[in-house]
Amino acid sequence: KQLENIGNVNMKAIELYDKYYKEIGEIVEKKKTLAGEKEKILKMIEEIDKRKLEVFMDAFNSLNKIFDKYFKMLYPEKGSKASIQLENPENPFEGGLLLKASPFGKPVKSIDLLSGGEKSLTAIAFIFAIQEYKPSPFYVLDEVDAALDADNSNRIAKMMKRASKEIQMIIVTHNKNILQNADQIIGVHRAKDNSSVVEVDLSKYSSTKLKVSKTGRNVL
Repeated sequence: KQLENIGNVNMKAIELYDKYYKEIGEIVEKKKTLAGEKEKILKMIEEIDKRKLEVFMDAFNSLNKIFDKYFKMLYPEKGSKASIQLENPENPFEGGLLLKASPFGKPVKSIDLLSGGEKSLTAIAFIFAIQEYKPSPFYVLDEVDAALDADNSNRIAKMMKRASKEIQMIIVTHNKNILQNADQIIGVHRAKDNSSVVEVDLSKYSSTKLKVSKTGRNVL
């Protein structure tokens, strides 16, 4: 009765067993290989993330010092300082950067809470800091002083003059203070049919007081 319940015997069972055993063995080996490769990739990703964080923090700390240096050029008054802060110190790549500044030794504020002139100068100091960290042959600044009053214009003019000892700048401006601190002026005069260019090398007139018209277009 028991033999009858077993039914017919599959004569190919041993052959099929060997075939499937071999196939399963190959799958197990592939699984081990993939698991090992996965572990290597995860380890590589971990090392890259670690190195990326190290490089980022090195750049962040260096930029922080340079930013403070340029800010103090603009605000040499005692107590003035500026810094960059991480929005998410625990995981820098999941947050942004915050610019903090204290002109004239005032309470430290975010750049959003500064006055218009202070905000412009803080942003300019940050831009110069970025450029110094990774220098270029020269820099082009297009009317970055347009919104500044006379006092703040004088501050940025002096800072650019000091910075020009290390970097070369081409500045598009109508600002009298910046023109007076330039090494060379190239004026563009619009005529009826075309434009003409007038070049003035101020190093030849170091003892002469520079006078600039209100429009900033005519240099005397």
